[in-house]
Amino acid sequence: MILASLNLPSKKAKWAYCLRIAMSGELILISMPIGNSLDISLRALNTIKELSVIYAEDTRVFKEQLKAWDISYQDKIIDSFFDHSEHKIEKIKAQLSEGINIGLVSDAGSPMISDPAYMLIKELADSGPFKLNTIPGASAVTTALELSCLPPIPYHFWGFLPRAHQERKQFFQGAHQVYGTHLCFEAPHRIEDSLRDFFELYPEREVVLAKELTKKFQTVVKINRQDLDSLENKVMIKGEFVFMFASDELPLKNSSGDLTEQKKLIEEYLKSDQKPKKLAKLLSSFSGISAHEIYEQMSQRK
Repeated sequence: MILASLNLPSKKAKWAYCLRIAMSGELILISMPIGNSLDISLRALNTIKELSVIYAEDTRVFKEQLKAWDISYQDKIIDSFFDHSEHKIEKIKAQLSEGINIGLVSDAGSPMISDPAYMLIKELADSGPFKLNTIPGASAVTTALELSCLPPIPYHFWGFLPRAHQERKQFFQGAHQVYGTHLCFEAPHRIEDSLRDFFELYPEREVVLAKELTKKFQTVVKINRQDLDSLENKVMIKGEFVFMFASDELPLKNSSGDLTEQKKLIEEYLKSDQKPKKLAKLLSSFSGISAHEIYEQMSQRK
């Protein structure tokens, strides 16, 4: 449950506040399958059957799903809610205040991930208390990560790649300063341009592309710079992609900004006879590389 900050002057106001919570309806985020219609939880199916009001990113897509699950929607109100549905937020708020439980779904996956649920939740949270629940399910992000064979920890999800050429390159440069595996979504008509931008900056790296996840023609393929001229021989350019790459930049030990330990080591190094072992220890504190390994490399260069 999400609650607005409490600033209630009297016991009567507090009771009214609690009563409002108790009587309000619940907004339920329901994750849909990302491809295979069988990837729906029993809890999600039961909730969908019980709800009388459901908002869907595309009502036609959702109704087709209901038919596949043999769920009748004749007695349900199914309305659309997508990126440009801000005008429906007041209607949803009114329905919740009347005690109506409301389901919210997107075409695939979670309605919160690169989909419009957040603008609704933020508005509801800003305007007062309301009940919020979620029924989790399949995720293109974790599914692609599992199939990529890239390091799973840590991983970073960035949503859709920037559309503009220069902004994309800036994103790739910034992401490569962050240790871990990076996952983005990309549209089919921009996938080749995005790959060219990436390999222009990092010609020796690899990108893993995933598409049609959980479907019959599920594809996960590694792409390098040499594949660009024959990309369509490696993967069909149709449907949205998950664009993945790994960065092996080591995180600083003191990423919190507290450099007390490093300052102490610097002072010791400057005050001492500046032996290589002390320098190796200092460099290790910044880089995350073992002091022994640094010292060995320094010794080999003498």
